[in-house]
Amino acid sequence: MKHPDGIQLALWRELDWPTRWRISRHLRQCTACASEVRSFEASERRLREMAGEMPPGLNWDALAAEMTGNVRVGIAAGRCVAPAVAPGGLSWRTALVFGSTALLLITALWLNPPLRKDQLATRGIVLATTPSGIELKENGSALTLMHVRSEKEPLVVSAPGSLRVRYVDSETGQITINNVYAQ
Repeated sequence: MKHPDGIQLALWRELDWPTRWRISRHLRQCTACASEVRSFEASERRLREMAGEMPPGLNWDALAAEMTGNVRVGIAAGRCVAPAVAPGGLSWRTALVFGSTALLLITALWLNPPLRKDQLATRGIVLATTPSGIELKENGSALTLMHVRSEKEPLVVSAPGSLRVRYVDSETGQITINNVYAQ
């Protein structure tokens, strides 16, 4: 039979009844564990004797409650800094979710690829920046997103089929971001 650990031996009378019964059976057969329990009990008796010598008016219940709170705070702090996930790699469920998501994205891009600039031009869609804002032209019509003039030059980011411009208002410092996508 496996020996109980030191905590179980020290507190075996306060444990639940199946554990208490199992440990009491073990103590009848194992002299080393029984000796350790007797040592714990002797220490407890000495502590109780010394407690009688403590200053009068000392509130043991308040001290016990404070120590219990400190122990709980320590345990909670240990859980905060402990690693959230045991090392060892991904579980099969996580791998399945990542694999399914990747397959879905690849399939979506394969079935509906983004338009290139030359394809946009043949469809009659043109995205451009002008001094007054972003302009979208299609089949002779135009839509312009206008911005407030600023001292700084706008930041323009372009990708096939999209245009993104960031303007900074020189008076308020507020930033306006316009994104235009063409399909």
